[in-house]
Order: sequence, then C-alpha cells, then structure tokens
Amino acid sequence: LKSKSIRNVDMESVYAEARTRGLLHEGSIKASGILYVNPAWCLAEIRVEEGREPSATPGYHLHPPLLDGSAMASSVLTRDNNDGSAQKLYIPLHYQSFFSREPLDRSCYAQLRSSSIQKTHEIRKMDIDFYDAKGRHIAALDGLTTKAVRNPDHIRTASLAKDVAAGLPPSETEVLVSVTGEGKRTTVDAKAIERTLRRIYS
Repeated sequence: LKSKSIRNVDMESVYAEARTRGLLHEGSIKASGILYVNPAWCLAEIRVEEGREPSATPGYHLHPPLLDGSAMASSVLTRDNNDGSAQKLYIPLHYQSFFSREPLDRSCYAQLRSSSIQKTHEIRKMDIDFYDAKGRHIAALDGLTTKAVRNPDHIRTASLAKDVAAGLPPSETEVLVSVTGEGKRTTVDAKAIERTLRRIYS
C-alpha cells in the first residue's frame, strides 16, 4: 500500500491543521508517524513517542494516541471536499463496535477507506482497520461517528489550561480540563463539564 500512495503526510501537519481549528494535542495523547494517502484510502503508520508518557503509565489494550491519531488521519481524506466540511473541526460522538485480537501497544498501521466515510449534514461516520507490523488484521473500529463543531471558540483548550493554572475562572466558551504539575491538581465539577460538552455538540 505504501508504494501505491500518491502523497505522504506527516502526523505533525495533521495536528498543526487541527490547532488552526481550535483543537490542541499535547503530551501523551499525541502520536507520531506518516500517512500514506491515495484517493481511495489512507494508511497511517503511527506510534507512541518515547518520553511523551507519564512515568507511571498503566498498560493499555489499545493505546489512546494510536486510536486518536488514526481518527485524526481521516482529515487527509476529506480536506479536498468542496462542500465546506473540510474547513470544519470534527470531534468523536460515539462508535458502533470495536474488537481486538491482541493489544495495540506502541505502534500499528491503521487503514481508512474513503468508501467507508458517510456524511449527513454535520455528522460523519467511518470505519478504521488496524494491522500490526506484519500486516495482520488485529483490530477494527466500526461506525466511528463524529460531529462538526459549529463554533471553534467552544474548544480553546490551550488558553483555558493557562487560565486554570493561573487561578483564573474559565470563560463560558472554553473546555474545562484538569491541570497537573509540581504535585498539584486543579479539577472542575461534573456539571460544568456537562454544560461545556453540550455547547460543543450543539
């Protein structure tokens, strides 16, 4: 599949594009790798970077940045759309099913097919297949549903993190997060998080 790609895209450029739309990836959730792109599919060769995980990271059956990174890779298949959707930020809503024959730990290949992407208004659905380094199909995420964010100001994670760290109250348009560092943790209540999520998904 790599030899059949017509262009290669670094994952860093995918994250950079997401930042322009208000979504920031930092630390252990951020994957690295290369996307091999063809009009019919995208093959993502992604991995968890050494040194980005907390020192006491628990074992994962499916490592979060591999799943998140593979979903982020779908943007390279839709960025050339002419209906304006390519300029929107899409975030996960739910998924239909997931199965795994073995853990996806440090690296994997994820394949997204253009034929699996369905779009209805502001909703997108897609399927993602996962393979190991030997090309064995070891996992599948079907019916991953994402929704367009109408107002990018509803996701301003970076500026909010700075405000919380400085002890400032978050604005009504910012996502509420926990900030850790130097042995301290700032938390927010569940109702505040729920209100924020309702604004994002509205």
